[in-house]
Amino acid sequence: MRDLFDLDEKVAIVTGAGRGLGEAIACGFAEYGADIVVAEIMPEEQTQVMRKIESFGRRGLFVHCDVSKLEDIDRVVEETMKEFGHIDILVNNAGIFRRELPENVTEEKWDRVIDVSLKGTFFFSQKVGHIMIKQKRGNIINIASLAAVVGIPHGIADYTAAKGGVVAMTRMFVAEWAKYNIRVNAIAPCQFKTAATKDLLERNSPHLASILAAIPLGRVGEPREIVGPAIFLGSEASSMVTGHLLCVDGGMSIVT
Repeated sequence: MRDLFDLDEKVAIVTGAGRGLGEAIACGFAEYGADIVVAEIMPEEQTQVMRKIESFGRRGLFVHCDVSKLEDIDRVVEETMKEFGHIDILVNNAGIFRRELPENVTEEKWDRVIDVSLKGTFFFSQKVGHIMIKQKRGNIINIASLAAVVGIPHGIADYTAAKGGVVAMTRMFVAEWAKYNIRVNAIAPCQFKTAATKDLLERNSPHLASILAAIPLGRVGEPREIVGPAIFLGSEASSMVTGHLLCVDGGMSIVT
């Protein structure tokens, strides 16, 4: 039973792993024994996360990647297979949001958010899926959002649509790939303290009070608090769990 959460000898690709929730998940997986492929669009973010991964005695591979570009996805998968020879876990974490009231969203902004958060998740899953189908095993974790479950204001209409699509897509992959012993689950976080949410969660932000009032625990999440749920879904502890949306939200989805 003590080995349920062990990720030893696993290889995990984590997109958007240079900072925030992606970095926390990548380092958490490394601490539990996995070798990590950091697929990240910002090369300047690699030093810190790679140092942390290697501090746990695990191998790390950084591959520059814009998940909205299929050629970048191909390169990540090819370099991973060349370096490690197999892929056990894919965490589709990369995503963006640009706060804009729905009546003001432009086609350009809509396309960029959808391309990164939805298109990227699908085609990364598809590419890694080819490997996992051949292996007859695999584990995909999609980072969705509580915005896919409840209506959240603050100008994230395009992001909400993308993450809603991620949740639906998670269930679709289960229906298609369970026969290959591939598990696919999603995590829906509420607001967490990251660089992306800094302006929203500033002490003087007009939105902060309403956010905290909607979360029964009365606070937003810390990046380290996403690690446990991710390790659960990435390990044998969840071997009978697939198609599940795990809300890591301080109870927000229950009361909203």
